[in-house]
Amino acid sequence: MRCNINKQLEHWTGEAGHEYIERNDFADYKLEQGVSVFKRILKGLEFDSLLEVGANIGLNLWYISEWAKGLNQEKLLYAVEPYQEAYKVLTSQDKFKWAGAFNGDGYKLPFFDVSIDIVMTHTVLIHVAPENLKEMTDEIVRVSKKYIICSEYFSDKPETVNYRGKEELLFKRDFGKFYLDNYPNLKCVNYGFIWQGEFPVFPNFNWWVFKKQ
Repeated sequence: MRCNINKQLEHWTGEAGHEYIERNDFADYKLEQGVSVFKRILKGLEFDSLLEVGANIGLNLWYISEWAKGLNQEKLLYAVEPYQEAYKVLTSQDKFKWAGAFNGDGYKLPFFDVSIDIVMTHTVLIHVAPENLKEMTDEIVRVSKKYIICSEYFSDKPETVNYRGKEELLFKRDFGKFYLDNYPNLKCVNYGFIWQGEFPVFPNFNWWVFKKQ
């Protein structure tokens, strides 16, 4: 098991992680779309704190910060990011304030049980090998106080997809069903689909909001 975990982490903390940063930046033209997407996902949720697991340079947290400003609210935003270079960009940017940022991975989150209102992943679980997936989601569920947001690529059955010419680095499934099958204390309170045709700065992805019972 640990060998597979290491393979995934080595991929995303090496050349692939650098390539991902090269494809992403805090360009202003992205902001309106990003705010609109998270306005849809976060609609009706009452929370003070949010953690993104695998935050990369922090684009999603920027969108959420700006969404909160539009409501005259201030949220405590936290990030965990395994890639050192992305973590440096995240912690040196001036687009939003973060309450805490940690250079680490989702297999051992540096937070107490039920300590963060929302714990979120965005196209992160798709890069976790199936045999390691529950190890990460166990941590996500442990830390969440109220909600879990899962936004990932969807497939009605588990499948491995070639990722930029490499094998065993992208795994699609019905992540909503995975959470409900493995955590009976969760209830799905909302879900949807973000279409790239409407929001070109995002890939196509499905999202779910789970509430802890």
